[in-house]
Amino acid sequence: RASRKELLEQVVQAGHPVDTKITADIRRIIRLPGSVHGKTGWICSILTLEQLQQPFKKWMDSLKRHDAAIDMPKKSKSKKSFFTRVKKPSNIEPEKYASIEVSTHVPGTKNRSAFLEWLPKNWGEPQEAVKKALDFCALYSLGATAFWTDGERTLMLTPRAIPREQLVKIAKKNGFLNLKKEVEKKDHAWIRISGEFGEHSGWGGDLIPINVLAQETNSDCIWPWSQAHLQLAENMGLPMQKDGTEGSGNEQPSIRIVQRK
Repeated sequence: RASRKELLEQVVQAGHPVDTKITADIRRIIRLPGSVHGKTGWICSILTLEQLQQPFKKWMDSLKRHDAAIDMPKKSKSKKSFFTRVKKPSNIEPEKYASIEVSTHVPGTKNRSAFLEWLPKNWGEPQEAVKKALDFCALYSLGATAFWTDGERTLMLTPRAIPREQLVKIAKKNGFLNLKKEVEKKDHAWIRISGEFGEHSGWGGDLIPINVLAQETNSDCIWPWSQAHLQLAENMGLPMQKDGTEGSGNEQPSIRIVQRK
């Protein structure tokens, strides 16, 4: 501090005009040629008018500096934009889809369910999936079974009143894991029987009836018809001809409209 004050006095005595408000602590006015800038390590240099008229890049390397000097910045700091960017919402709500669902439970019974479920995805396209389903129907003598498709997957309905425990075992052994899980947990399962209506995208693929197949296994089926699910098949465009086997439960299936994400 004392040396800076002494230097300031020398400047004043030499006749250089100095503002009276300037003190020795304001170092910017006392940078003498040849002195080293303490923070950057660059040496104060005298520039000619010819240099100043040329691009900085041409004479920048001629400036003197200490061996430990920091590098000269090549680019200016980016300026903040005057325009505020609109941030996209990070948590976008997934679209909700409404559809019609039917319960597998046979109304009017305590522990009976129809076999109603979408065929597993790994069974392939609808045509291939139906072929595998027919082998499945023959293996367990399920009787007449109706099939629908939305173009990608296939819906299967066997309108029989099957004891819940047997339904769970059959579902587990053949890859119907969702049906098995829901029936074990809730004693029945809600299964979608319509296309899906998106709140923004509208209707998806409608269900198209394929046919009623596996009627030849009716005589071997040990379970009675589910009256409600027979009526459901008819309402969905695939009526079944009921044989002499008695029916179980009433004719009104449990239906609901549900919205899911």
